[in-house]
Amino acid sequence: MPIFDTPITSDENNLQKILQQKLPIILYLHNRADTDLDKMLSTVARDYVDKLLVVRVDVSQHPQVHARYQNPPLPAIITLKNGGLQSQGAAMQPADIKAHADYVLGLGPKPKSAPPSNAQQTPVKPTTVSDSSFKREVLQSKTPVLVDFWAPWCGPCRTIAPSLETLAAKYAGQVKIVKLNVDDNPKSSSQYQAMSIPLLILFKDGKLVNRLVGAHPLPAIERLIQTALKA
Repeated sequence: MPIFDTPITSDENNLQKILQQKLPIILYLHNRADTDLDKMLSTVARDYVDKLLVVRVDVSQHPQVHARYQNPPLPAIITLKNGGLQSQGAAMQPADIKAHADYVLGLGPKPKSAPPSNAQQTPVKPTTVSDSSFKREVLQSKTPVLVDFWAPWCGPCRTIAPSLETLAAKYAGQVKIVKLNVDDNPKSSSQYQAMSIPLLILFKDGKLVNRLVGAHPLPAIERLIQTALKA
């Protein structure tokens, strides 16, 4: 097996092969870059070269990996040895990564696995897209995307906003929820015939999967999301 002194960036398919290696593994799940955490991952990979594999997966691009480990709050760490889970932690800080690495190598105590406090977690909320970013953030996304076509003056749009925030957090890493202001982005609004709002359109692999018009309750919106996950 090659010697890795830097973190390995993996996806769902390659991860299957990596998990079959004999070395202990520290698996880092994330959905955005973090300079401090990246530095610690590199330090651990270098300090424990030939003793430990450091693997990172961007779960915004590979939501199956996030779901496999029960969708922990990000960034998350999972350590594995001989195919078995040894420890895991969510909403990681740099020192936490070192503690989990030490533990899986038998060099330190098992880190506490208590759920992180709300202050440590970064809430996942719907993000904003525009005509200029629509192709990149929606059509080219490897993760299914639910687009909320809305406007600030739209009362029903404000009514469903809390439901969208709840679902964005619940399905973090599996489905992206984004908002597009129809007044500011006429190109996309016209292309997808957003004449009545709120309009929710679900995209998967760049294709329109389904749409929902009006202020529907959370369960109806969730069913729309699940059509992409079951497909």
